[in-house]
Amino acid sequence: MRGHRSRKAKFTLYDKISMTVYLLLTGFITYKAIFDSCNDTTSAWLIGYSVGTPLFLYLANYHSLRNIRVYLIWLGFSIYHLVLYLRLIEIDCLILPRGNAASGLRFTILYLVLWQVLRLVHLKLTNIELVAPSRGGSFDFFDNRRINILDYLAFAIYMGLFIILNVFGVK
Repeated sequence: MRGHRSRKAKFTLYDKISMTVYLLLTGFITYKAIFDSCNDTTSAWLIGYSVGTPLFLYLANYHSLRNIRVYLIWLGFSIYHLVLYLRLIEIDCLILPRGNAASGLRFTILYLVLWQVLRLVHLKLTNIELVAPSRGGSFDFFDNRRINILDYLAFAIYMGLFIILNVFGVK
């Protein structure tokens, strides 16, 4: 399969940097949420973190997620997100008019599973890897191939779920 990465591929420098930065960010968010939860900025950090994660995964990390080892680490992050969400749902100062500031954390695993399903369907139908549409361009940044209609459709499905869960406030 064109563009298909080995299931046992090593971590790239990008993988190492992105996962390390995300781990540090996760530690910072965890500290703020648990020990400084009633600070005025904690809710904003939590919302940004939970909304930014699925966008980062699809738009900037889709190439890395093809590596099963990287994907499993991100699944680990998503399980941690669930645990953190369960820890934070009872903190009164994190409760906002549309729900808890940490509510988005419970969906990380859903985004990862959806991405993988979309990727596998794309591979089955086209025999090439799914890529993210690039802003203003018709070629993928990583694979240097023309973006096709299925890439756009997969992105629309992913972003549709993102909008439903975030904008319409599934609680």
